[in-house]
Amino acid sequence: MTFRRGFSATAGLALVLASCFLAPTPAAAAAPKVFSVVRTGVSFGDVPVGSTSPTETVTVTNVSTAPVTVEMAGGAPAAPFDGSQNCMSQTLALGGTCSVSYTVTPTATGPVTATSGFTLNGEAFTVDLSANGINRFRINTTSIDFGDVGVGVTSPTVPVTLTNVGTAPVTVEMAGGAPAAPFDGSQNCAGVVLAPGGTCSVSYTVTPTATGPVTATSGFTLNGQSFTVHLTANGLPTDTTPPAIVPSITGTLGLAGWYTTATDVSWTVTDSESGISSSTGCGPTTVTDTTGQTLTCSATSDGGTSISSVTVKVDTAAPVVTLVGGPADGASYEYGSVPAQPTCTALDATSGVVGPCVVTGWSDALGIHTVTGTASDAAGNTGTATATYSVTHDGLLGFFSPIRMGEVNTVKGGSTVPVKFQLWDGAIEITDPEAVSSLTVTPAHCSNWDPIGAATELLGSLRYAETGGQFSLNWRVPKPAGRCYVITATAAEGDPLVARFKTR
Repeated sequence: MTFRRGFSATAGLALVLASCFLAPTPAAAAAPKVFSVVRTGVSFGDVPVGSTSPTETVTVTNVSTAPVTVEMAGGAPAAPFDGSQNCMSQTLALGGTCSVSYTVTPTATGPVTATSGFTLNGEAFTVDLSANGINRFRINTTSIDFGDVGVGVTSPTVPVTLTNVGTAPVTVEMAGGAPAAPFDGSQNCAGVVLAPGGTCSVSYTVTPTATGPVTATSGFTLNGQSFTVHLTANGLPTDTTPPAIVPSITGTLGLAGWYTTATDVSWTVTDSESGISSSTGCGPTTVTDTTGQTLTCSATSDGGTSISSVTVKVDTAAPVVTLVGGPADGASYEYGSVPAQPTCTALDATSGVVGPCVVTGWSDALGIHTVTGTASDAAGNTGTATATYSVTHDGLLGFFSPIRMGEVNTVKGGSTVPVKFQLWDGAIEITDPEAVSSLTVTPAHCSNWDPIGAATELLGSLRYAETGGQFSLNWRVPKPAGRCYVITATAAEGDPLVARFKTR
């Protein structure tokens, strides 16, 4: 059987071979090889049923020492393989080549084999051919699980993709495919011309009518090729309520809804029926000083959408207080020369000052004092301004009530008069009686207050009273009426204290 150049095995070869069939003449045992065929096996791999594979070529080479005119017999493989050649009657120079070519067009799925035996100028050659017939269409999945779907709710559409894996375009002929309720299907394949590698799809949805699992199958054919897609879903109770949104505000709450520290706002979003499908603005947020910041959380479930908003006011700063007038901070004043009590002003940029600015702590008494201006804002923050100063005196201070200084004190003879005074060293009060140099009472003329007798020392009876914060003694007034007396106290520094008395 001889291939002619350009003939196919299914047409030209049969005609030529019928007239040229000759029994090959065996070569002498010692005759050298004229032709070389290196490839003695051809595997076409997977080839879709009804599609013709790409051509595979076996090369024939003249390996003799002279040009050769090829005489070829045989070579036609069994169906579904086919062949052609360009060797017959061709004169091949030294190293020249011709070829024998093969294709396969499977008619069924599964493996298929054949051999192609031929002679070239009496030399015999055999080429083994193999292929695997596969379906023309490939499906990307054969099962779909829709998972949980609410009763009465239609699921998202899920497509199944079908691909033409053949080497030639095909017009799709489709039959069947409709699944049982509650599943539904649609397709865009029937009548479509799919190029090699082209796709179409069969799509499915489910709308459960009851709770619990539900299954079905979708069986269909494409150009006689059968497919089955298994469908499953689980019906859930329908969600009729939107999500619950609960805000949480963490911070120090002051007055009138104001927070006095930086505040963290978070949200708890729940839906026990279907779960949360989406949310916006529901993450945690830190709010600092503001006259009012509104935060909004929006969440959606199968039951609808909920929106919750909160407005947060934050003032972390106390009012700024300023003392106006009054003693200067760190100053020292002589007793009797202390500046008047100051006033104060206050500013607050966020929540605003509430109520007056109040001054406390001012004093013109001897000692160290702190005057304070205080103001509050609407959030409850309190601001202050202070000035610390001292009031000083060196020496004795008094006499205190009931003695009246600078005038004659009329007292009943035989009565007791409390004599009270203080002794200071700057802003420090001296409490040791030993620091008082003298304390005397002297009889005197009532007309000019000149002394008329010896002075009597009273220091022995002097004590310091902690409760009153002063030196004190009780002077027993002599009984005779119409007499005059002078009480004098002295210390190491300062002027003496002098008080005049007349009995009645």
